[in-house]
Parts: sequence; structure tokens; C-alpha cells
Amino acid sequence: MATNKGGRPKYVPTEADRNTVRNMAAAGIPQHNIRQCIGAHGISEPTLRKHFSAEMETAPHMVTGFAMSKLFKLINEENLGAICFWLKTKAGFQETSAHRLVDKADEDREIIVRYEDRPAKTAAE
Repeated sequence: MATNKGGRPKYVPTEADRNTVRNMAAAGIPQHNIRQCIGAHGISEPTLRKHFSAEMETAPHMVTGFAMSKLFKLINEENLGAICFWLKTKAGFQETSAHRLVDKADEDREIIVRYEDRPAKTAAE
């Protein structure tokens, strides 16, 4: 039977460590920062990859899937904000505004804006 000849004891991941890695990976935190938050004194990057590669790979997709399921639920409940968000971000819709300048006879008036009509920027801007 092999004996421990010193150094750090073998790392054994806990469920709390798995949750920490999932949350940090989903938030886009780099691996070198994640490993510092695991265990009592942090772990090495090879140890992080060995024990948590699945969590680091799938966490961002799991959060996206969760968020999308909540969005779909709101859309199905006819939530106008959720519907507008989906249309703007996924269906290419955009808000626009058009203005007309008309005279007393309701005829369109031409507007010409030149760059020289705008005040010059100062050095402080």
C-alpha cells in the first residue's frame, strides 16, 4: 500500500465546490480565478480540469437554457415585455421613429442638417 510522502493531501471535490465551479464558470470567470476559490487553499489548474471539466463545459449552456425556459414561460403568459425582448433579440425587430415637419397646409417641409450647424467640440469633451 502506498503511503503519503508529504505535500498536499489528495483533493476530493465536494458538492459545494461543484456548485461554486458551476456558478463561476456560468458567469464567465476565468479558470485561474475559479481554482483559487476551490478547497481550503485553492487547487491547481490540472486538478480543476480533472475534477470539474464537465461543470466548466456545461454550466454556461445550462444557465442559458434555464433563462430561455423562463422567457418562454413569460411569452406563453402573454407578457408584453418578454414578447418585445424576443422579437428584438431573436426575430430582428427594432424600434424606429420617424418625424415629419409640415407647414400649415400639411405639406412636408424639407430639413437639411449640416455638420457645420452643430457646435464645435471643445478640448474637454
